[in-house]
Amino acid sequence: MSKRKSLMEIEVDVRGLLNGSLHEFPNVDMVSKEPMTDSMTVEKALQIIIRQMEVSGYRSRTISDYRLHVNHFLAITNAIYLNDISVDLIYKMA
Repeated sequence: MSKRKSLMEIEVDVRGLLNGSLHEFPNVDMVSKEPMTDSMTVEKALQIIIRQMEVSGYRSRTISDYRLHVNHFLAITNAIYLNDISVDLIYKMA
């Protein structure tokens, strides 16, 4: 049995979002469906993450599998920018 870490606890009441009433959350912005060209590309983000994984000492197999899965995701969804990735796009894969 592992200890619960407070790092993973979320203290947000999302009942208003589930009911469809966004007026209870004035700081929530609706996300634009148009891709932003000043956003980082997924390829660039992948390079940064792979570099961090290498520095952290991840095994080469783990890194190559991570790269394989991200590239497979990109091939299926045709996402270019990080802002292109949304919940709808992820469920599109299923």
